[in-house]
Amino acid sequence: AVVSTQSTGGGDIAIPLTLHNTNKRSTRTVSVTAQVRCCAYTGRTDSLSPVIKTVQSIHEVTKGSKDTVTITIPPADYVKKIRAGSVLNIFLKVHVQETKQVFATKQAILVKKGSGLTVVCAKKSVKQFEDFEVSVSYANGTDTRLSGCHFYLEGPGIRRSKKLYCGSVQPNKTIDRKITLSAHRLGERTLLVKFCNKKIAHATERIKIVVEQAEPTEID
Repeated sequence: AVVSTQSTGGGDIAIPLTLHNTNKRSTRTVSVTAQVRCCAYTGRTDSLSPVIKTVQSIHEVTKGSKDTVTITIPPADYVKKIRAGSVLNIFLKVHVQETKQVFATKQAILVKKGSGLTVVCAKKSVKQFEDFEVSVSYANGTDTRLSGCHFYLEGPGIRRSKKLYCGSVQPNKTIDRKITLSAHRLGERTLLVKFCNKKIAHATERIKIVVEQAEPTEID
């Protein structure tokens, strides 16, 4: 049995499990028991909300073939249980009925943050010291109301970082905002944008902007 060690959060977390029947003569009936637990970054089981999901199923794998079992965890099952710095551990037991073989393993699952954050600058290049507008939006793909939300923008050469509070984002809703910035350093600059809230991990995106020399008459 092989477990994928990476998945993406923000929506449903899908953990594929591959069952491989290496016997070339007969079909194997396999029972799978899996338990997904939330653990701290140290590997210690989180005592507050340890169990995320328990799955039991039976599969027939034909001779010499592979079968994929997908364990799906919707946001409602993990959003309020996974804390910052946590990982998922899957405890797996596979029993082959015909041969009475039992396989047991534990594996950590890396959950990559699903961003949901979109950042757009209408201009490909901006003038030094000139105000320019950046459009930001965040799509809440969970069934949880996100509170304490704000956008935060900063970058080298940007005259001043910006924090824009936007209250709460309701489940399965999108919030849009426009933010005005200006840059004082020439060349290609990276703008860092974060969407922060009190419920789930922050989302981060980066965009490139080119800052060009302003004409003398354009500088106040």
